[in-house]
Amino acid sequence: MLATAAHGDNETNGEISVGSVEGKLSQYADDTRMILDGSQVSLEGSLALLDNFGQLSDLRVNSEKTEVLLIGSTKG
Repeated sequence: MLATAAHGDNETNGEISVGSVEGKLSQYADDTRMILDGSQVSLEGSLALLDNFGQLSDLRVNSEKTEVLLIGSTKG
């Protein structure tokens, strides 16, 4: 359900594309990684997506285990 919502979310832009498929999410067991383009819009969109998902599923992000990792440089 989260992967489907992330794929259809136009506010969140993924950093990895293969052909016409944009990668935004990596999931394994109970771990989820969001791979974003580094923009403020994508970060805020992903947080809103996770909040909406939590409201629907009653699952929450574990803030003690959550990290934001910026790789490379950002424009502006």
